[in-house]
Amino acid sequence: MLADAARDYVLSQGQVVEVRRRILRADPSLEPFHDIANAPFGAALQEWLEGEGTPSFRAGITAALVLAVVREAFLVWDPDDGLDAFAALMNEGFRTAAEVNFTFAPH
Repeated sequence: MLADAARDYVLSQGQVVEVRRRILRADPSLEPFHDIANAPFGAALQEWLEGEGTPSFRAGITAALVLAVVREAFLVWDPDDGLDAFAALMNEGFRTAAEVNFTFAPH
């Protein structure tokens, strides 16, 4: 499952993730640079999806959703709670993304 693979990859970078979170917690003005640092992950994910036969548009949306879940989990995660807490937040985020109903009724 894509969510499992993304979560496992992020957690494999645990020490780096923890240090980045502590730095950004200490200086939130650096947040835009963190987004830039994560861009290659999104690009690699989209490229992999396309290589697996996913159409480019769908691959781009899927990669963006994965990045959004990881980013939001990262922003609320307290590294003092450990990587298991970060994994739990990502799991909750992926479940939430899977449950979203994008059907909009006109006013």
